[in-house]
Amino acid sequence: MWYKTRMTETVTVRLTRPKSELLKKSGGNLNRWINGLIDQALDQPAPDWDAHFRRPRRKFRYTADEVRRAGR
Repeated sequence: MWYKTRMTETVTVRLTRPKSELLKKSGGNLNRWINGLIDQALDQPAPDWDAHFRRPRRKFRYTADEVRRAGR
């Protein structure tokens, strides 16, 4: 007989919502739903900060000093 070995780890989660509410949201299989959320969070690519900083700056019409002076 051949047995397929499977490694599992137990992770404890401290819930902030009632378990019945989470079960209802998950469609009955809470483990699969939580594993899907974990996979979704870990599979997201890291933000491209170089592209963010290469974008041209927005030009503001007024500076804070001009707004303050106009309000006086």
